[in-house]
Order: sequence, then structure tokens, then C-alpha cells
Amino acid sequence: DIAVAQEMADAIRDYGLPFMRANTSLESLLDCIEKRMGLEHQLVYSRPVILSLLGKPSEALAVLDRSVSELGQRQDLAAAQFRSFARALRHRISETGCKG
Repeated sequence: DIAVAQEMADAIRDYGLPFMRANTSLESLLDCIEKRMGLEHQLVYSRPVILSLLGKPSEALAVLDRSVSELGQRQDLAAAQFRSFARALRHRISETGCKG
């Protein structure tokens, strides 16, 4: 329906675009994440990546460690994927020295 499509386009123009324009830096994105603006199962990936890109490897690794620890004994696919991501990011941080 054209009215619904127009309503969606208006919402993107009025809310989405200003939000995106206001959050173009890594610092502003991290601030949004720290305010829990998003879904935690997605933010758990973004948080350590942004910290590593900001040159904060020890903070990124601490966040990864905490997130992996919170998985506990979970063996489901989501937990396995996050553990794999954490291993890969740890490796990248150790190789690059977290220079971005």
C-alpha cells in the first residue's frame, strides 16, 4: 500500500537519517552501544570491534572475556558462533596491535 510505504519513508527521513548522521564516528557509536541502543545479541559483537578500532585492545579483550564467560556452558549455535568470533578477534588484535 502506497500510504504505508510513504509512512515508512517519512519515519526514516524524520528519525533514521538524523540518527545515522549523528553517529558517524566510532566514539558516538560506542556511546550508543553503552546506552544499550540496540539488541544485546548484536551489540556483543560490535562493542569489542569498536573498542579495538579505537586503539583500546585491553578493553576490547576484557569485553570479549566477559561476554564469553557469560555464555557459561551453552553449546547452542549462537554460543558457538560467538566463541568463534571471539577467537578470531583476539587473533586479529594480537596480530595488528589494534591499530585499526
